[in-house]
Amino acid sequence: MQKRIVEYLCSQPIVDASGNVTDQMEYHEVSPTEYDKNSCLIPSELFDFLKASQGDNYRKWLTEKYEGDETVMQSDILTRIKSEMAAALKKATKEHVLNGLNTPQGTLTMLRGKERKDKFGGSELTVPA
Repeated sequence: MQKRIVEYLCSQPIVDASGNVTDQMEYHEVSPTEYDKNSCLIPSELFDFLKASQGDNYRKWLTEKYEGDETVMQSDILTRIKSEMAAALKKATKEHVLNGLNTPQGTLTMLRGKERKDKFGGSELTVPA
């Protein structure tokens, strides 16, 4: 069943804003080994997104701050993201459940909400002065 779902999703073309069907597919399969359980991220997808959406800043950061060492830069970015997530995300405790307290929200809520703007300093990479 999982194989059929993946095949179906990976065969769906992207429809652009004008309603035209493109040659690109909406989804693509990623090996389960690429998923980082600790951060709930797929690092290769994260960096592909950063390169596509903020290529100029990504290249500038790579050359100016990391002297071209992309492995170290990506490691630092992941460490920072994990640190920010750890600071923003709180685990639900027994008291939350027993006392009807609002349970802390997860990663998606954090990334979609106010914390993203406050904790991550916006949505662009910036080169420190």
